[in-house]
Amino acid sequence: MVLVLEALIIGSAMRISYNALKRRQMRMSYTAFGIGVVFIAQTIINAAMNMGAIPTKGLTMPFFSYGGSSMLISLVMVALLLKIYKESPEIEKSQCRYY
Repeated sequence: MVLVLEALIIGSAMRISYNALKRRQMRMSYTAFGIGVVFIAQTIINAAMNMGAIPTKGLTMPFFSYGGSSMLISLVMVALLLKIYKESPEIEKSQCRYY
């Protein structure tokens, strides 16, 4: 169940990244994609540790393992995703930069 919830968060981050990319907002798209990759990496590493496939690293599972600074940074990353989702349609294509 936990992995399904993490997959929903990761899928949402990738969808936000793709929508920003379609609007040619490269920085927003790359930021959202990077946040999604961070969540994917933490989830895969934590799941592999719990299955015994790799040695323990002390990495927390986003939003589920207790860690004050980890929880704070995860919430900041989700807030950034929500801001990208909200402000992405408002920027006109003429104001977008092509990097």
